[in-house]
Amino acid sequence: MIDPDEEPTSRLEEPPEEPPAPPLALPEPPEDGLQRLVAVLIMVVTLVGAVFAFLQNAAGNRAARATRQSDIAAVEALAHLSRALNLISGENTIWDLAQAEGAAAEMLLAQEDIEAAALGWSSDAARYVLLGYTDLAGSEYQIGEGEVDRARFAQESLAPAYRAAEYQKAYAAQRDGWGAKGGVFVVVITVLAVALFLIGLSRTSVAAGSGVLLVGVGSAIAAVATVWGVAVLARPVAAPSAEAIDAYVEGYVAFNSVYVGGDPQRLEEGLAEAEESLTRAIAARPSYGDAYLFRGLARFRIGLYGLEGPGGFAGARDDFARLVALEPLNAVAWNNLAGCRFWLGDLAGAIDAINTSLRLDPDDLLANINLSAFLLVAGDTAGYEAQLAASGDLVEGGGVTQWELSYVAQEYSQVLGAAAAVPGADVALVERLRADLEALLGVDL
Repeated sequence: MIDPDEEPTSRLEEPPEEPPAPPLALPEPPEDGLQRLVAVLIMVVTLVGAVFAFLQNAAGNRAARATRQSDIAAVEALAHLSRALNLISGENTIWDLAQAEGAAAEMLLAQEDIEAAALGWSSDAARYVLLGYTDLAGSEYQIGEGEVDRARFAQESLAPAYRAAEYQKAYAAQRDGWGAKGGVFVVVITVLAVALFLIGLSRTSVAAGSGVLLVGVGSAIAAVATVWGVAVLARPVAAPSAEAIDAYVEGYVAFNSVYVGGDPQRLEEGLAEAEESLTRAIAARPSYGDAYLFRGLARFRIGLYGLEGPGGFAGARDDFARLVALEPLNAVAWNNLAGCRFWLGDLAGAIDAINTSLRLDPDDLLANINLSAFLLVAGDTAGYEAQLAASGDLVEGGGVTQWELSYVAQEYSQVLGAAAAVPGADVALVERLRADLEALLGVDL
């Protein structure tokens, strides 16, 4: 029996319940400040990427427009060239026919015969009619009795073709500039996309432990890409300068119209005109490489011929030094710089410059012969003979055109004459070089 007053024993009590297991620990979410920072960074990088996408599209459009302008200018240059060549040929033919009629008239009128006199007056009338059809009869081209400045007429006729060709080159350079910018903007957009991915990755649970690191790296990459893009955006792309091109064409025409060996006064005037026009071209466009080239050549000839004029050898040296700074791979510029240094007495500098030219263009005959001359003046007889033999190999190998041979012969005919006229010059040395070059080129100098 169970006593109702008896206290219940522990045997009859239910066992105590075990406390519930604690919930699984989840990673703590990032602080609110970091979350806001990530959101702002994503927004900023996205906006910057959109801006550079717009800039890339704009650069592409400008490059395409410059390409069209370059193509148009190229077609115009060819059309002007064809028209000019036809004009030059026609005008010279008319002038020659007029001169022939004049000579015939003079011969016939000298005869004491009525029929001959009639034919003579007919030829004289034909001469005057023909002269009315050619611009060569204009006073600006007359240089003597029956002599006209054909070179100037030809160069002025070719001026529109030269101008169009310069615009073609200028638009092509503009196309390349915008194309390069557009290419950089594509890279910047790609890098910004990588940065955006890294910043976004920091919000995932997989990368929760390294979120701060990912945000930092992504932000740094985005900052570098943005700075790079802004630097490229700030770099200007030069548009064609009408003022510079017009002045350059004037100088180029004046330089090419100069007839070496003609009237010294006309020679001096032509070179001075070329120098002045090319100076205006450089003032309008300080990076105009061709303007430095031809102004340097004009100044070099002013010095070579002992003319009164600006620049001379020192001015030419400065022009070619500027040109090699703009175009360090321009072998012709290095060759011309070497010549200026030589005439200014800087023989070591001349040899250094001519060696640079030959490294860039080993087959340039004029540069090879220039090095021969420099070595001869320096007293290196063995080096002179070896270099002269190398020049001979170029000629005999058939790699030198007839035009190049004629050009080198013309240049050294002038150089040797100027060298022999220098007070205190070693005439025997000059004559040795003359004889060796005559044998090499097969012409009289």
